[in-house]
Amino acid sequence: MASNCSIDFDPYELLDLKPECTDMQIVKAFRKAALKWHPDKNPSRKQT
Repeated sequence: MASNCSIDFDPYELLDLKPECTDMQIVKAFRKAALKWHPDKNPSRKQT
C-alpha cells in the first residue's frame, strides 16, 4: 500500500557533501556514515 507521505531531506546535507561532489566522494561519505550508525559497530545506540 503506497503512502502519500513525503519526507523532505537533502541527502547531500545528510552526508555533509556539496551537490558538486564526485561519485567517489559520495561512496566514501556513505560508507563512513554506515559504519558510524551501524548497530553492530555502535552497541551504545541499540534500539529499545
